[in-house]
Amino acid sequence: MSQTSFRELSWPRLAPLRELLQLWLSLRDISEPLTSPEGLRKTLELIARLGELVGLDESIINRISTLLDNPAALNVVLAIVQYVLGVVGGRSQQGDLRVTLLESREEVVVDSQSLVEWLPLVISLLNLLREIRRSKPSGAV
Repeated sequence: MSQTSFRELSWPRLAPLRELLQLWLSLRDISEPLTSPEGLRKTLELIARLGELVGLDESIINRISTLLDNPAALNVVLAIVQYVLGVVGGRSQQGDLRVTLLESREEVVVDSQSLVEWLPLVISLLNLLREIRRSKPSGAV
């Protein structure tokens, strides 16, 4: 059994671990709420980068990238986040969910297909953030 010398564990070789920890801390400490457009965007950008770093399925990373490049789709996901978290109400009309976004007051129509497409991502995102933020030291603000 060979021993690894300290020199072999230099910072360049530990860079991915360092980046992983930095991304984790960044996700934990995002100041904007997930229910804001900027908070959602920052969170998705960090999740995509974290996914690339840990080898998450490329199709998921591509979905997040596509979402970030499409303001209308991002508004749909924002509406779902706000609705699921109870920040805004919604009304159903002809099978669609209509949500008025908190900050912009823009009405977003979430059709059933969009809800089926994006709700699993939203729930996964909320669960991941809950776990990450749970890891915050108790003395931290």
